[in-house]
Parts: sequence; C-alpha cells; structure tokens
Amino acid sequence: MTVQEDMCAAIARRALVRITRSKDPPGTSRTGEPHIVYESSAGKVLVDLYQTGGYSSSEQAPTWRPIALADVRSVVVLDERFEPRPTYNPHNRSRYRRIICAV
Repeated sequence: MTVQEDMCAAIARRALVRITRSKDPPGTSRTGEPHIVYESSAGKVLVDLYQTGGYSSSEQAPTWRPIALADVRSVVVLDERFEPRPTYNPHNRSRYRRIICAV
C-alpha cells in the first residue's frame, strides 16, 4: 500500500498511526491521529495529524501538524482508536482544495 492508502485506511478505522519522516532525525517517529488527507491550495498532498507523541523539532505535542505525504517514509497503523478532535474543522476550504479522505 502507498502512504496515502495507509493514511486513508487509518482514517476510515479512526486508528492512530506511527510515522517516520525523511526530514526528522534517524530513528525517530511521530504518533498521532490522522483526521484528513487533502490536496492543499499549493497542490501538495498533506495529512492533518493531531500529534500525540514522539519526535517534535518544536518540542510541542500534542498539537495539530500538517504533514506532507511526500515526506513520510513509513506508516504503521496502530490498534488504538481515536475520536475526532473538537478543534478539527473539515470545512476549511482555504486549506483544503480537494479532500481525498477524512473522518
């Protein structure tokens, strides 16, 4: 499966994911709740992930992170489930040019 397919499968199950990114230090990962995969107004495919743990260059977690799927090296769909965050706004059309999959 592709990274996009893995993210959409996790979103459909409302399952947490553990990801590794090419821009993060080797051996690090991030854990979070994927809420939406979309094409941005700049034409990039991203996931809005509510990061709950793992590496953060800003050392701020939990928090929302838009992550480019092109930067994701691997996705592990975890058994743990989540409920959509109250701060999730799927109607933010200024950010979401095209929704690929969403909770």
